[in-house]
Amino acid sequence: SLRIRLLTLLKTSIPVLSTHEDKFLPLINTLWPVILSRLQDDEVFVVAGALDVIALMCTHAGSFMTSRINETWKLFQQVHARCFQNRRRAEPKSSIDLSKGSPRQGTGTVPGVVKITTKSSLSTYHLDIPSGTLWNSFLRMMTTIAANVSITEEIFDQLLTFLLPIIPQRHDI
Repeated sequence: SLRIRLLTLLKTSIPVLSTHEDKFLPLINTLWPVILSRLQDDEVFVVAGALDVIALMCTHAGSFMTSRINETWKLFQQVHARCFQNRRRAEPKSSIDLSKGSPRQGTGTVPGVVKITTKSSLSTYHLDIPSGTLWNSFLRMMTTIAANVSITEEIFDQLLTFLLPIIPQRHDI
């Protein structure tokens, strides 16, 4: 609970603090190791909160985040893998469709279950709500990195690999 509250406080304060670049950038240096350690937390909501904070840092610090993102890319790959650890084969009638961001119309929904369809494997999976929250935070962070941070071509290719299966369904990506 405390970790989530602190991450929420950071999400609220980063946009305000970013207006004072001379104090904001040193703060990122101080916070970066702490935020990265939260990416390996046992609580999915803490990891999702850390991803959201990283996305905000990338939005407000831009190219200042380049070396940090490039150096920690393997950790982001691990988070991507974690998004699907709790997956199971889906039955199309009862799910929340993450590609649309809202419950599907005309079908029943099962509380705590989200649907992800991947074109690459033509598979549909159910994810529990915490995993779906993690996935949405991961997507926000990846799109923010692509839009605001200079990354290597290799990392950009991997980022596209993460996002490619959902680009046709998510016009915001």
